[in-house]
Amino acid sequence: MIVDVAVRVAVGMSVLIGFNWAVGSKWPSSYYVLNDAVSAGISRTLTGFLMFRYGPLFLVAIGVGSHSRSRYFMMVALAAFWLSHVVHTGTRIYPYDRSGGLGARAWYSLQVVALLVAALVVLSAAYVIPLIDRYLPEWPALIEALVTGVFLAGAGAVAGRASARPSISFSEIEKGVRKWRSVVRNAAAAGCVDQMLALSLIIVEDLQRPFWFRRIESGLARIGLAETVGVGQSYPRSGVTDEDSIYAAIQPLVGLVPGTLDHRARHDIISARVERHNAGDEFMSAFWFVCSALERMFRSSTTIAPDGSPTVFISRSERVGDFVVLRGEAHQSVWSIAVSIEINGIGTRFVQCVELPRRSDGGRQEWETRLPLENGAFKVEIFYLGGVPSEVMYPG
Repeated sequence: MIVDVAVRVAVGMSVLIGFNWAVGSKWPSSYYVLNDAVSAGISRTLTGFLMFRYGPLFLVAIGVGSHSRSRYFMMVALAAFWLSHVVHTGTRIYPYDRSGGLGARAWYSLQVVALLVAALVVLSAAYVIPLIDRYLPEWPALIEALVTGVFLAGAGAVAGRASARPSISFSEIEKGVRKWRSVVRNAAAAGCVDQMLALSLIIVEDLQRPFWFRRIESGLARIGLAETVGVGQSYPRSGVTDEDSIYAAIQPLVGLVPGTLDHRARHDIISARVERHNAGDEFMSAFWFVCSALERMFRSSTTIAPDGSPTVFISRSERVGDFVVLRGEAHQSVWSIAVSIEINGIGTRFVQCVELPRRSDGGRQEWETRLPLENGAFKVEIFYLGGVPSEVMYPG
């Protein structure tokens, strides 16, 4: 009996570990943190996260307990499997490496809850096994099928990683821009922080700490078990808003103007500032990936406004019928923008002037113009108030 139980548990744990390795999961170090290759798609919703974390555990538990010689033997095998799962997870958990206190209690409390949920999952498998035993292959055949499946999955994952695209998709970044740009713009202006750096940081935080997880944190904060709340990981207090949370998160970036930095030191200087907020290697990798994507999505002027961001941002052009639409935003120091198309051998055509009235709140003004679809390059000329020389951009 002991040998049979040991074999079942060993194979079950091997399959579970192999699966998580194949998909790049962080388990057993953390029940929440996932490799970027899967986090954005799976952790976006609570249902997806629970299915990913406990679905494989449920299926493996069925394999471990199936075709047992008795009900008692099945329960012993499942109990041994769960205990192995607890030991494997508990001895490899990420230690809470911040200042301790409330955050440490919340972190370890979440791990305990996750393991208790795992016990319920294994127990539910015990009720399902007798109902489906007659449809499963015998145990030796099941071992062979599971081991073969894990090795095939692992080989496929390794081959896929060798040529995999970056894990955060462009569409997810676009969603993040639509979701956060307005509030980030206001918070960045209030703190004189470069808007695109702040937006990159918040988009990554939102992807790594999705809304449902932040809701759990908020609940823990109410009973004194969470140290930070919100997308910007602010200290919990009553009435905290997204803008408050974001403003707190971007404080390490205050006064940092990327356009004024030497290109050889730019990456290191910005990284040092962002690491004051989150020093994780994967966070930094994701941050720079999002920064690169935003540079492709937006063109910016070289002139820096008093709010810490370039005076003008221009989004990617969009074709609408026989026209091309160009959109952007401008600081209040810009009074007019002229958009035209330069055609080789012909010169400048279809000049459109966009006047930008000053907003009463002193914020940035969004603008939009459309030009005929022609084989040429966009030319954007920016006219400033107060005698500042005009600036020419070619957004592409």
